[in-house]
Amino acid sequence: MTDIDKKYGIKTWKLTDSMESEEEILEYLEECAKEDDGGTLLLHAIGKIAREKGMSQLARATGMSREHLYTALSDNGNPSFRSLLSIINSLGYSIRFVRKHPSSQTTVHV
Repeated sequence: MTDIDKKYGIKTWKLTDSMESEEEILEYLEECAKEDDGGTLLLHAIGKIAREKGMSQLARATGMSREHLYTALSDNGNPSFRSLLSIINSLGYSIRFVRKHPSSQTTVHV
C-alpha cells in the first residue's frame, strides 16, 4: 500500500476485481480528476490502470522505456505534460476540458 493509497483510503485492488467495464474506469478517472490535490490522485489512478493493462505494451505504444513509465507514474512521479498525454492516449483515453463554474462568463480579449 502506497502513501497515496493510505491518504485516500484506497485498498489494494485490481481493476478487473472491482470494475467491470470501461465506463466504470472512466468514472473512476473522472472522480480522481475532481480531487483538488494538484493531480496526485489522478496520476496515481493512471498508474494503477497502466500497470493493470500492462507496462510493456504501454512502453511500446508510447515509445518510452518501462523504467521511465514506472518512474513517471510512481507516487513521487512528475511526468511532463507531453509524457502524460502520450500515456493517456496510449491507454485509449483522452482529456476533455469543461468549464469548472458554468455560470461564470469570462471574456478573453486577444
